[in-house]
Amino acid sequence: MELEKLKYKVNELLDKFFEQEEFKAYFPVGLHLTNKKLRVFIDGDEAVSYQICRKTSRFLESHFDEHQWLGQKYTLEVSSPGIDRPLKMARQFAKHEGRKADVTLKDGSSISGKLAEISADQIKITHKNQEQTVEIQNIEEMKIIVSFKS
Repeated sequence: MELEKLKYKVNELLDKFFEQEEFKAYFPVGLHLTNKKLRVFIDGDEAVSYQICRKTSRFLESHFDEHQWLGQKYTLEVSSPGIDRPLKMARQFAKHEGRKADVTLKDGSSISGKLAEISADQIKITHKNQEQTVEIQNIEEMKIIVSFKS
């Protein structure tokens, strides 16, 4: 099956899976597919557990095995995106309120600071006692700054 068509089918399956009541707090944020390897990244309104990844993987495997979309031998990885991957969806921002972040805007500029407040359509970033409001629609991506200082 053509890779683009397969990506479309996988995205349809994921949408169906995350519509279930048990999984409504989670959502797909990335899909990487080559001939025999599929990597799915999921995030959530709360932390993504190993059990959520396993259940997502088993759901996808059942369809792949039944329809042989990837043949008999393939690799499937389902995981959370990890703290080092950029956040690209507004739904991902809320759980990081209070943390420091680098925000890249669609115009190419960037802002760094503490995520002071996050609403449905904008974020407020504070840096050196200054506050800046950014419309979410203007955000290209956000990276959380990981600090191991206590």
